[in-house]
Amino acid sequence: MEYPFYKATLCSSSMDLAWDLHEAGSFPVWSSVVVEKQQNGRGQFGRTWLSPSGNLYASLRLPSEPQRSFPLTPFLIAGAIHKILSDLKLGSEFKWPNDILVCRKKVGGVLIEEKADVLIAGIGINVSEAPVMTSLRCSEAVPATHLKAFGVLVTPLELWSLIIQEVMDHIRIFSSNTSSDKLLRALEGRMAFLGEKVVFKTHDARQFPAVVAGLSRNGGIRLKTADGEKILYSGSLFPVIY
Repeated sequence: MEYPFYKATLCSSSMDLAWDLHEAGSFPVWSSVVVEKQQNGRGQFGRTWLSPSGNLYASLRLPSEPQRSFPLTPFLIAGAIHKILSDLKLGSEFKWPNDILVCRKKVGGVLIEEKADVLIAGIGINVSEAPVMTSLRCSEAVPATHLKAFGVLVTPLELWSLIIQEVMDHIRIFSSNTSSDKLLRALEGRMAFLGEKVVFKTHDARQFPAVVAGLSRNGGIRLKTADGEKILYSGSLFPVIY
């Protein structure tokens, strides 16, 4: 079965275009849109997502899942991307809450937005271009890279055709999976910095050292701290040393 697919040369962002299509009644479940260049790409917490031509900027409408599954959706998508990159002979990890890393460098990210029980995932992958450190949050950002730097020669549309099928498979398997603990362990196995020392920064700019202990069932990050284990749902982490 084929699902609606849209392609644009230039727009505000793939997410904005996806929501516009949804509001027009033209973006059913599993519809997707890919844009060549974004003027106002956004990442986690509304941060700017630099969007030069040559990379993948896509959005996909997901099926409405029970609310219990929503917090794990970014990690399921990261798992799908991990499978695709593995098939391309490239290892990857996800950095909580939504970054995709290759060799501890950021190669992409996942952004989930929900409005009135409608879920749309934004997926960005650096295929042939990556921002330099001076354009990032220097003290907190991991360095960026792109697939071409590792010898992976693929076009954004070729990559998207692989990713969308794998995401569909991962979501469907999850929807029928009754073992949440088994799923959680599998997702943790692809988690960057698991068991390692990091610095965690909260939404109100407080920072503290911690060791990454894993994921909670509802998508939080488990951290071992001087005050015991904590589960947090908002914030960012970065390693102590690169």
